[in-house]
Amino acid sequence: MAGYTTVETALLDVVRSYSSGTVFTTTTCKRNDWRVLDAPGDSCAVIECGGRSLEGDDLDERGSQGKRQEIHQPAVWVCVKRKSGIGGDGEVLDTLTTLVDALKAHIRQYERLNGATDVTRAQIVETTEPADLIPRRDGPSPWVAQRILLRVNVEFEPTIAEYSY
Repeated sequence: MAGYTTVETALLDVVRSYSSGTVFTTTTCKRNDWRVLDAPGDSCAVIECGGRSLEGDDLDERGSQGKRQEIHQPAVWVCVKRKSGIGGDGEVLDTLTTLVDALKAHIRQYERLNGATDVTRAQIVETTEPADLIPRRDGPSPWVAQRILLRVNVEFEPTIAEYSY
């Protein structure tokens, strides 16, 4: 059975494989670890829970043929560093949206998250608008970010235990 952690780890591997691993590395792309913002480089990504998970017999309205279904919603935060005095926000936003569009095209190629256990479909369902990652009163945030939300469907054979009295 592919639980949420398995799905998130598989998504992490797919994101790190973008651009042959040159953009998002083990230093600049992690699960649930925002310390990547302190890593050297101008871009980073964080994979985290984007919404609740569901479990049942008939979640996608096609039936499960005796299997259990789960739907997980992991999210990828893509962050680009603002550089003072270089090109202004227009250049930063262009860099971010270009990177997000390219990463989304890459993720779409791995509809089963590169063969992750029991994943039947992974699809992008939402991309937020670019925004300051950490809004501040004293000026713009040093990072601009967009969130890519996925819906990952999983099917597995349940293990049923009988209790004997």
